Amino acid sequence: MTSEPLLEVRDVEFRYPGKTENTLHNVSFTVTPGEFIALVGPNGAGKTTLARLLIGIHRPSGGCILMEGQDISGLTVAEISHRIGFLFQNPDHQLFEDTVWEEVVFALKNMGLPQEEIEARANEVLEFCGLQHLRTRAPEGLSVGEKKRAAVASVLAMKTDVLVLDEPTTGQTWSHLEPLMTIIKRLNAAGKTIFMITHDMNLVVDYASRVMVLVGGRFCHDGDVSSLFANDELIQSSHIELPAVLRLSRALEKSHGFRPCLTASDLVTQVLGRLQCRT
Repeated sequence: MTSEPLLEVRDVEFRYPGKTENTLHNVSFTVTPGEFIALVGPNGAGKTTLARLLIGIHRPSGGCILMEGQDISGLTVAEISHRIGFLFQNPDHQLFEDTVWEEVVFALKNMGLPQEEIEARANEVLEFCGLQHLRTRAPEGLSVGEKKRAAVASVLAMKTDVLVLDEPTTGQTWSHLEPLMTIIKRLNAAGKTIFMITHDMNLVVDYASRVMVLVGGRFCHDGDVSSLFANDELIQSSHIELPAVLRLSRALEKSHGFRPCLTASDLVTQVLGRLQCRT
């Protein structure tokens, strides 16, 4: 993984028209290729606003956003979408064609690619996302999980460097979410940069390598996942719910002296260790 920044957000501020207060205040961070970043915080913190700034739907009131050193303020939303893909919280806001196939090839046709390349890219991403058997289906007839995978496929076909996910768990059971997150994990392992907005702390623990906490439009944490959950004061002030395994291990710490942990495998190791000690 190179240390050269892929994205740079420099002192970005944003105020909605007609408002007297900024939604974002002097937000700054850098993203290097291949990172898996989770952006968390309470409702109204400015998370979705920040995501929409990254994809050009909103433009900063102050500061700038650079993509590999280029200020994206000079690019159209369509031009940015060739580099930064966005998965809406509600896939119905993203899917509008008559079939899954037409959904995937829509942007490729607009890019003016040769028909042979369009078909090759579309078949590749449909296979990758497990949607080949649904290629002739209308998006509105799909499950929520299938719709989100179709939206991901349409973004992947453009070969974007970054994928921004806005609350991928919304409206999904784990059986529908798990195939989507498997795809996202595979993309990250292949070098794609993932920027995920979520309230689900279990998702943060399982997938993210870096977590940012946004409260009141300001960053109050940017670091690894373990350091976040070791900071009880920050957890309380940012209204973050502890992951299930950490809650359970803390309860066992009080009653049986367990060590607090974030992963199920760590907790199982502690349980097995205690059972072995008793035999």
